[in-house]
Amino acid sequence: MDFIFAAASAGNRAPDDVKDFFGPRLRNSVVKYDAGPENQRGGRIQFCRYFSAEVESASWYNSIKSITGSPSTERERGERAATGQCGCSHPLERKFVPYCGFGFGGTTSILT
Repeated sequence: MDFIFAAASAGNRAPDDVKDFFGPRLRNSVVKYDAGPENQRGGRIQFCRYFSAEVESASWYNSIKSITGSPSTERERGERAATGQCGCSHPLERKFVPYCGFGFGGTTSILT
């Protein structure tokens, strides 16, 4: 059994206009965000030459710089995502390895 773990941290910049997140109340508004941190983690376990499982997660955060037509901008937006995959590969002694798998995942957004 082999284990692989990876982690990364970076900065992110959200698009300035995310109307879908706020719904119809701010249809004619523009929302601008400050840059914020992003963190990612992932791991893989190879059970044998043929089967493996992977898990990944990420989170990012932005504070709101301005909202057109709103006097207050003391809001924050965070998002989290997670995925899981299982796979089967046919290991050949060449560079090309056929791979078949399935997975699931989800994301959530939080406005405070």
